[in-house]
Amino acid sequence: MNSSYYDLRGKIVKAERRIATLTERGEMWAQYNKYKTVHKQLAKVKPEKRELFEQRHSRELILYDAAARYLKDSGEKLTPKAWQREIDLLTAQKQVDTIDMKAMREELKAVERLRKAADQLARQERDKSRDRGRSGKGYGVLATPLHTEKPPYRFFPYGGRRFICRTSRCATRCGPASELAHHPRYGK
Repeated sequence: MNSSYYDLRGKIVKAERRIATLTERGEMWAQYNKYKTVHKQLAKVKPEKRELFEQRHSRELILYDAAARYLKDSGEKLTPKAWQREIDLLTAQKQVDTIDMKAMREELKAVERLRKAADQLARQERDKSRDRGRSGKGYGVLATPLHTEKPPYRFFPYGGRRFICRTSRCATRCGPASELAHHPRYGK
């Protein structure tokens, strides 16, 4: 389902790029047609007045040349009417694909919610079975704990806790269930 969603998204992006390209071509075609008359007038001007004409109409001539170069470099032989038809077709298809993608997105969200709920139920069942297994016979649950008070500990700058023995002279890592005589040096 995810792959079809991303395929659809790629199709929409491809259509958007093609629409942008065709729109730019249409704009260049309009610019070409707008300044074509100025270029034709330049061809009819006498050589002695040509420089003066080019100075007066330099902006139009530059825009005409840019549009002509762009259309020539694109190499595509389609007409502006065909470009507009393709833009309309791609826009309609893009709208349909966008609606499909939104519906698919909602389905993906619903599937993800179901998956999370199933994972949570499985985790709860696993925890319940683990709790039932520990409270049964033979699992070593003691009625009286070894220590009733918390052992003192210090925090060290590089993380971790180091338990300090009751003798307070021992700096070894003793567990919380250590006895007074746990260390051979400070024992009895």
